Formats: sequence, structure tokens, C-alpha cells
Amino acid sequence: MRKEWLALSAAALVTGATALFFGAHLTPRPTGDGHIFRLASADPGLWTTSALVLFVGALGTLFGISCAVVLVQRRGFRTGVCAMALIAFASVVLAGFAMQLVLLRALSAAGVGADALADAVGDPLQQGLLVGGFGSFYLGELLLAQALFRAGTTPTWVPLALVAHVLGVLVGVASGVDALGDASALLMVVGLAGVAVSANRPDVRHRAGAHT
Repeated sequence: MRKEWLALSAAALVTGATALFFGAHLTPRPTGDGHIFRLASADPGLWTTSALVLFVGALGTLFGISCAVVLVQRRGFRTGVCAMALIAFASVVLAGFAMQLVLLRALSAAGVGADALADAVGDPLQQGLLVGGFGSFYLGELLLAQALFRAGTTPTWVPLALVAHVLGVLVGVASGVDALGDASALLMVVGLAGVAVSANRPDVRHRAGAHT
């Protein structure tokens, strides 16, 4: 991976992670009961902003996660590649969800009722894809953390932040305290930013054989 593309990929990852953090606070997590879709009808302007932020976050993460490959060239390569594939898949799902928010906003503006929107988009297949997308992201974080622990190419706090984020989400879901999951999202930003910065260290690029 060339130095210029590595820097762009790292910048995209930081931008994407930051946008996902803000998007997570603007948009409630889907619960499957139509709640999020009724909110889309109640405040279309908020949903336009949410869709834009989530879309930027998803694209940034999708194109930026590849920079992590230089961190796992010697150890943890297979695990790292699996992690990057899962995070990339989750980013595609989130981008699709962001576009769905745009569609909901348009339908709401056209006069389609909130209950009709909830019925139209609350089918099990769609909900399963969303759950799979979120689950893939969290699993990808855990696998990436494992690969980074093995590779030893980042400070220890980087994989620890990724693991702590997932644990925070799980505790928040188990306890019913959404604030825990929302607060732990900052750890995701910190961890992925650490990945981006570490990937651009000269010693890491040299060991990975990146062109300078």
C-alpha cells in the first residue's frame, strides 16, 4: 500500500468513526417495534441530518478500515483480514440504513402515515439485516483487537478501547441503560483513531513493506 493511499485511508477511517459516533447519538437504535420510523415522521429534518452523518460515517469506515492491514502483516493477518471484512460489511449495511432514512423522510413528506411506515419497513428480513450489520461491526472490532494484540504494532490501549466499546454496548443492552452504549461509542472512535495513527507510523510502514 502506497504511503499516499495509506494516509488517505487512515484519514477516512478517523472521519468515518467520528461520524458514526455522532450518528449514533442522533439516531436511536432500531428496536423492531416501529419506534424509529414514527420518529422519522415526527421530525423529518432530524432524520435528514442523521442520514447524512451516518452515510458519511459508513463510507469513511468502509474505505478507511483497509489501512489496518499494514498492522497485521506479520502476526494476526488472517484474523485481521476477517475483522476488516466484517467491519466493511457492517459499513455497507449502515450505508443502506442511512439511505433508508432518506426514503422514510421522503415518504413522510409525501404524507405517508407513521404507522404505515412502521408496517412497511418492520419485516423480519430487514430487521435481521440491521441486527446482522450491527453484530458484524462489533464482532469485527473484537477480532481486530485480537489481531492487534497478537501483532503488537499498536499501543495496548488501542485494542483495549475496541474491546471496551463492545463490552459497553453489551452491558448497556443487558441492563437496558442505553446511555452506557452511547458513552462507550467514544471508545470506538478512540480505538479506530489509534489504528489510523499507528498505521501511519514510519516504522510500521517500513516493516509492512509499504512504498514510500
